[in-house]
Amino acid sequence: MVDLGTDYSLIERRRKSGLENLLGALVRRLQTPRGGLFYDPAYGFDLREMVQAPWNAQTQYELETFVQAAVEQDPRVAEVEVEAEQMDLNRVRVSIRGLTAQGPFALVLAVSGVSVEVLRAT
Repeated sequence: MVDLGTDYSLIERRRKSGLENLLGALVRRLQTPRGGLFYDPAYGFDLREMVQAPWNAQTQYELETFVQAAVEQDPRVAEVEVEAEQMDLNRVRVSIRGLTAQGPFALVLAVSGVSVEVLRAT
């Protein structure tokens, strides 16, 4: 079985491993500005920046494409599909379905200009 890694959450003060660790890493990747890690200039895509743009078909397409590319940068992710929809004037729901060597996963986020909230992580 492929190991999806283990990390320590400073916020929750506990270890996370397996799928929980991967999903946490993906959420962090999606709220870190591109180049936000000094040692990896290609890391990150800050969803909050896209939500502030006027919502239309072009914005939706770009958000879905950028999220897919960011998630695919994680070597533990084999396949990914992304759907985005406007929840209200200030929030967007981003649904991510993917596949790892251990099986499928789903991650649903509510994104505003100031926060990324996990609605579902399985």
